[in-house]
Amino acid sequence: MSNYSDISLTWFGDVTSNTGQAQYARALLEPLIKNGAHVKIEPVNSGATQADLQPFWHEVIPRSIRNQPGIVKISHCQPKQATPNIFGGPSILLAHWDTLGVPVSWVEDINKNFTQLWTSNMAAVTTGVKDIKIPTDYIPMPVEADTVGDVAELVDVTPQTTVFGFTGPWDNRSNISDLVIAYCAEFSVKDDVALVLKTGGKNPADPNTRNQILGLIRDLKKTLNKPNLPPVVVLQDQFSQNAMDAIIRRFNIYVSTSRGQSVNVTLTKCLAMGKQCIAPNAGPMYDYANTIESPLMYPIRYFSEPVIQMGEAGNPADRWIRPDLHDTMSSMRRAYFNRLIKKQEKASQKLTENMLSLYGSDVIVERLAGMVRNVMPFKVKTLA
Repeated sequence: MSNYSDISLTWFGDVTSNTGQAQYARALLEPLIKNGAHVKIEPVNSGATQADLQPFWHEVIPRSIRNQPGIVKISHCQPKQATPNIFGGPSILLAHWDTLGVPVSWVEDINKNFTQLWTSNMAAVTTGVKDIKIPTDYIPMPVEADTVGDVAELVDVTPQTTVFGFTGPWDNRSNISDLVIAYCAEFSVKDDVALVLKTGGKNPADPNTRNQILGLIRDLKKTLNKPNLPPVVVLQDQFSQNAMDAIIRRFNIYVSTSRGQSVNVTLTKCLAMGKQCIAPNAGPMYDYANTIESPLMYPIRYFSEPVIQMGEAGNPADRWIRPDLHDTMSSMRRAYFNRLIKKQEKASQKLTENMLSLYGSDVIVERLAGMVRNVMPFKVKTLA
């Protein structure tokens, strides 16, 4: 990897939690710091559960907080949370949004207070920034082929069972209810399948999430006239990162019916592992499906609908996606059939190779470094 000693930046945002946004930040920052970049971290407490950080971060974060501010400031947050660049230099907003365009309430702040807007996927900057007057760019999630390690053993799931998996909160955005409906409508107890959901509400220990899913399943038994439905496994405990990775390795097929997911760490990991993946043809999935040709990707159709958050309507001008239920069901069936006929080994290896060649850590971090260099007003030599 290159030497980044000429890079000088302040990073304002969450780097310590277990959210996808924080994992994305760590994946970008670690190679920069290890290869000489001057980075001052201004950590933002997101209120999310803190991740079990690697020793590298326990050492780097306290030291980085004491560093002098960098020349370029990257605010990895919503625009109203950002603070000015004290040098008056380039101020970048690196933001993620789950709507089809930049949220209306962000537009004025972005145009007024920042020199550039960056985000995590190409789809967002090609279709969703028509009201943004400053330059825009994107920096994808760096990937690694994390195929080596423990594989979780799940209760009531045999080693032969095909596991459809999803990780994410139980909320309107993740839209897990549509996933459960599609799975229960498409499969029966005659199919050797299981749906594994690593999910939770605001409080992961809250039993309401499990109860809501069980209540939905009870209703589906009546609606679908299926007294016996294929198994749904709900994992609601807190897991270490190693345990989460073991669960993801057990997924045979990743499937998402999310209404909006600009950073999808699990999708990215599964594709890098060469797994079959089903997700709406938007956000990261749009990028991957348009840059890599693979029979293991199933980008599903969607339509748009008004944004709803926590049971309340959002801004009437903001819209997000609703995945097509029938396309989801047929994609799940095709993915299941393709696994049964075992014709995916070569395609799996090729998918991993393509993901690493286009989105590997060295490629993406080099892209980020180039973007930072392009906005730096002058060259610097960072002291060791």
